[in-house]
Amino acid sequence: MELYNCYSKEEKALQEIELQGLSNKELVSLAGRIKKGWDEQELEDEEIVISALVQIAEELGRRVG
Repeated sequence: MELYNCYSKEEKALQEIELQGLSNKELVSLAGRIKKGWDEQELEDEEIVISALVQIAEELGRRVG
């Protein structure tokens, strides 16, 4: 993913994910893990979380449309 200002281990791990290589089910699961990470404060940067979720939604949208 194209994420910027990643500092924590979890944020850096997100940055390394290539969305095109994931199935639709894996993308939905990833979005759920990101939300859980935000809820449990493992991911603390709101911009990174929003950017990651938008990129997942855009990838799913490209596949559908």
